[in-house]
Amino acid sequence: PLLAKRAGRSIFRVEQLQKEQISTLRECALWLAAAFAVRVLFFLMTPQVIDSADSILYLDAAQKLSEWRVDELYPRIPMLYSACSAFVHKFISDIETAAIAVSLVFGSLLVIPVYLLSNRLHGRSAARIAALTVAIWPWLVDYSCRVAPEALYVTFWFAAIYAVLTIARGKAWVCAVLALFLLCLHLARPEGIVIAITVIVAGLIPGQDR
Repeated sequence: PLLAKRAGRSIFRVEQLQKEQISTLRECALWLAAAFAVRVLFFLMTPQVIDSADSILYLDAAQKLSEWRVDELYPRIPMLYSACSAFVHKFISDIETAAIAVSLVFGSLLVIPVYLLSNRLHGRSAARIAALTVAIWPWLVDYSCRVAPEALYVTFWFAAIYAVLTIARGKAWVCAVLALFLLCLHLARPEGIVIAITVIVAGLIPGQDR
């Protein structure tokens, strides 16, 4: 009878964990859809203007990458955003629209690591508030509709933080994913290497979970 009770409790815990994971995935999908809808609406309602020299450089690099003119690239510009834009340009004929599509997608994806991070640290209610903030915060929405790498950069930043937390909870296999996120941070913005080092150091500092 004792073994049967223990087995029953184990099965119950597994079932509860599976239900929790399904619920989390469902909420992430809903918040992602909400964030994407807000950004698309903002994009459709707001005139799009190239208002910075950096945006022109990113577009120029994306165009050259799409045409395989790698030797003409400006060496000081981070290449990840332009590379993503060049890839999307294969499906969208206008290079500017392709670049904005990259910002739109990654700006919407930010809601997922923010939700997961808040849920892990503070619970479901705090995660919903954090996700709502990401979905409607004007600065985040605006940069999700611009030719700029900020949406890409911030998403990889929070994804790296969540990966560090996951590793700290005993899942060492996430180290490879963390390394990829940190590399993307470095390739997305010049200061990405500073954020990458900070994330690594913060992950190494011993602490006590609440």
